[in-house]
Amino acid sequence: MLELICVAIIVYYEARSEPLPGQLAVASVVYNRINDPRFPDSCPLVMSQPGQFEFYPPAQPIDDPRAFRMALLAASYASEPTNEYLFFNKKCGAKIGVHRFSREYC
Repeated sequence: MLELICVAIIVYYEARSEPLPGQLAVASVVYNRINDPRFPDSCPLVMSQPGQFEFYPPAQPIDDPRAFRMALLAASYASEPTNEYLFFNKKCGAKIGVHRFSREYC
């Protein structure tokens, strides 16, 4: 349950204005990192890696319950990732919503 909430927090802060496909892709990145030996093996450790997520540490409260419910939905549906993306940014890779997703850092 902690992993799910942690992933939802990342989705909320990084992609809450995105449609569901963009939120699912962000959640998949987190789960893919947890399962990749190059990254820590838990969401809290992935989330707190320096320079990995723009929102961390969060400076604003979670103040949109509807958006957080959608983030929880995305986190729960993405728990079995269907892509191999490990990174998202706005520079390179496959575009989903406003982010671009890739297997390697660019």
